[in-house]
Amino acid sequence: MSAHRNAGAGQQGSRTKVACKTCNARRVRCHRPLSEKTCTNCRLLNLECELIESKRGKYQRRTTRTQPKQGATDGSESRDPALSFSPDASSHTRSPGQGSEANRYASPSLPDLVFDRSSGSGERVVYMGDSGNMKYLIHEVGDPFKNLGRSKLWGDHLQQSLMDRLSTSTQLKLAALRTTDEEHLRRIGALNFPESSLIDGLIKVFFEHVYPFFPIFDRVEFSAAYERGQISPLVLNALFCVSAIHCPEELTRRLGYDSRYLTCSTFYHRAKALHDSNYETDGIANIQACILLMNWWQGPMEQKDTWYWLGVGSNLAQALGMHRAKSYQILSDKRQKLWRRIWWVLFINDIHHAAVFGRPPHIHSQYTDVQALLPGDMEASESTNTKNEESDVFLIQYCQLAILVDKCLIGKYSAASSPEMKSEAWVALKDFSKTLSTSKTDTVGSLTAERGFYPALLNLICLDYSIVVERMLLSDMNVPASTGMQSYFKSAGSICRLLEDLLSSPSVLVARLPYVAFPAIFCSILVHIIFLRKESGNIRLVAESRARLAMLVLDQLQDRWPFVVWTRYLLDVLLKNTEPPALSSSEHGLHDKVYRSSDLANHSGTEDDVLGLASLPPDLQHIVNPSRSTDPSANLQDTHSDQRDHLRFDTGMDGTFSPIPFMLPWNSLLEDVTEFDQWLV
Repeated sequence: MSAHRNAGAGQQGSRTKVACKTCNARRVRCHRPLSEKTCTNCRLLNLECELIESKRGKYQRRTTRTQPKQGATDGSESRDPALSFSPDASSHTRSPGQGSEANRYASPSLPDLVFDRSSGSGERVVYMGDSGNMKYLIHEVGDPFKNLGRSKLWGDHLQQSLMDRLSTSTQLKLAALRTTDEEHLRRIGALNFPESSLIDGLIKVFFEHVYPFFPIFDRVEFSAAYERGQISPLVLNALFCVSAIHCPEELTRRLGYDSRYLTCSTFYHRAKALHDSNYETDGIANIQACILLMNWWQGPMEQKDTWYWLGVGSNLAQALGMHRAKSYQILSDKRQKLWRRIWWVLFINDIHHAAVFGRPPHIHSQYTDVQALLPGDMEASESTNTKNEESDVFLIQYCQLAILVDKCLIGKYSAASSPEMKSEAWVALKDFSKTLSTSKTDTVGSLTAERGFYPALLNLICLDYSIVVERMLLSDMNVPASTGMQSYFKSAGSICRLLEDLLSSPSVLVARLPYVAFPAIFCSILVHIIFLRKESGNIRLVAESRARLAMLVLDQLQDRWPFVVWTRYLLDVLLKNTEPPALSSSEHGLHDKVYRSSDLANHSGTEDDVLGLASLPPDLQHIVNPSRSTDPSANLQDTHSDQRDHLRFDTGMDGTFSPIPFMLPWNSLLEDVTEFDQWLV
């Protein structure tokens, strides 16, 4: 017996006495000889072996222990700023080749009840719900894991209770599955990044062109995490995808891609693969990636489109408690501002797309009590000496505008709404739009990115809402249809005047337009097509001129946004199939002159289309080919001609089903333009 004990002591002395994080998470014996850097289990699983830092003798002993009544929910406890939660640094992301398998068991977890402040983990919180029995238990009894050293999150403890029931063989096979997933991610390049100079260029483009509309990062923390190599691969690939939309073509070529479309698609598919494989376990990082990925809608038949990513991000944000004000109480002031920016960016885009697509929003404002954005929440006022930058004011006012549009949606679709509620919501929206009138430019070419661009953009979006919401509420407000059409024509004309300012500015501002601006351009074109088909004389000439101008703006955007490509083609079909009304002899000469000039403008736009089309892959070229767009003089009797083939989509259904109008915004306006079966043949 003594010999056996001595042998065991000798064997134990030949290995480390502290388990590694992977073995500790799996609750298995960690055997690591002193001469080795990797334990046996990590070596078999091809994982990085990282020892747990022993806390023995390092705890600050207390003579008395005070149990506050609110227990772990009390956010008044002072927190070390170095341990404040960082969406990048605490997302336990890996640089290529690194692993953090122990954290892969954890579910995404953030606030309302308990936060973890163990060394190196950052400040993270588990959201357990607002009125569940678990919350009552914590309030009355206290933290059930208080004697375990708080070395893990609640979610880790609960997840570990499941893992403990699994056999060692099952756990090894699960680890092998995760290893297979990571091998696939490395094979497609999701964990490999361009050289530093190219990454620097993409990040610079992001903060210059995209960040003003999506201030979902803390710039200081982002820069620090980037220098440490601790930014989530999911977030990085999503950021690269959006940056490639705006980056110079020279940077695209240096990245090794033939076209902008291929560049964006590559980074999009990498980010999507990371998201689908649950590679990232940090909730905030997942939300940030979803917000960025919603900018890329690569094909008309793509089901994971903007609306999909908005839903994923919104649902995850609400699951983490970002919709409740009390979830913010335990966060630092800086973190609260970041959370509010993320939440309201989600809300703004959700309400925007719900309005233009005619769909119920993912976020219901009746269930959220988060404070609206204020100037102090914006980062420019914190990180620079510039106060009240136009980009900050833009997002604050856009937040107010989205709240008003949401009330209009509630007034329209709520079962408890009344005519008075709808009228009040509409009047509030109109009153707000009047406060924006002073932001319009008064001189041609005065718009710049620093002066006038963001106010003009907000006016553009507000004019779009005025058309969409008025059409939505028109039947409930007893407004004559003719009055409504004149209002639409006026708003569409104002949109075109703003587009003129953008085109005539010395800066290339059209290329800076964000995704949310496109429905306003589409809506303006459709309104003018309606007047082209239903009016004659000078009104028709004005409508045609404005429609051609808006089409010219789309010409300059289609190389960057696939959504613009096929939508522009659809609008081009409608515009060219518009039959001219009967004109008097005095008007006929003027019409011919305008029509010839618009044809010339359209011809130059077609050349741009061909250049933009060359950058698209074949699967998108056959869908939308501007060089084959329908000509009014062409023989339209042959329904099988090549001029119509690229409007045909393989939906697996019979030919009576036309999916295009129902997946695009402003589809009710299309009903006013024409019957679908007159041009989808």
